[in-house]
Amino acid sequence: MPVMDHAGFCDAAASEARRFVATVDGADPALPVPTCPGWTLTDLMSHLGGIHRWAAQHVATGARRRVPNADVDLQEPDDPAALAGWLAAGIDPMVATFRAGDPDADVWGWGADRHGRFWARRMVHETMVHRVDAASAVGVEPELDPALAQDAIDELLANLPHAAYFAPAVDTLRGDGESVGLHATDRDVAWRIRLLPAGYAWDWSTEPADAELRATTADLLLAVSGRRAPDDPTRFESAGDTALLHRFILGCAL
Repeated sequence: MPVMDHAGFCDAAASEARRFVATVDGADPALPVPTCPGWTLTDLMSHLGGIHRWAAQHVATGARRRVPNADVDLQEPDDPAALAGWLAAGIDPMVATFRAGDPDADVWGWGADRHGRFWARRMVHETMVHRVDAASAVGVEPELDPALAQDAIDELLANLPHAAYFAPAVDTLRGDGESVGLHATDRDVAWRIRLLPAGYAWDWSTEPADAELRATTADLLLAVSGRRAPDDPTRFESAGDTALLHRFILGCAL
């Protein structure tokens, strides 16, 4: 179950977006983003501002099919120095759209939950992870809410099977019953993922797994999101089949 209701995710989407803007405010848009190789802050801000507007368009129109990117009037500025302001200007309209929409309405979403509520929750986690990317560019240590990080892992595991059309690495998450365990050290939660011939299955089991990773909830999220190296001994404790663990993490890349 999600850690909060739709209204809570609307609040969190606004908060995470504003924290992202605060992170990049005044930074050089040409700064490279270490956690997104080949990207600069310009690319990151352009991507996130566009995603926010694209997500809101689905809810605003009650779209039953994917809205083509070309159908969204982004009004993106040409000047990279104006991107932070443009991103900030889109936050309130996005959140107002999510609040006004019926969370139970049938609305297209690429994940498991094809309802209006999908988008507020998705934008919380999309924005939170990209805030970590922005922090890596400007050289600050990001802080993540442990409850939101827990929900982000739940949401990622639920949605990944539906992401193969734009994230082909997901199709490698198959096997003959091999298992990966993720154990939070700051919350009473664990995840167990079994790789099966047709895909994978997961639950919140604490049963032993073939590969195991222990860390704070935030670091576990950043590991499966490809933002932290799971072999960093200052953050993670791992056991078992490390090759399996790395294969699982690579398959989670969105």
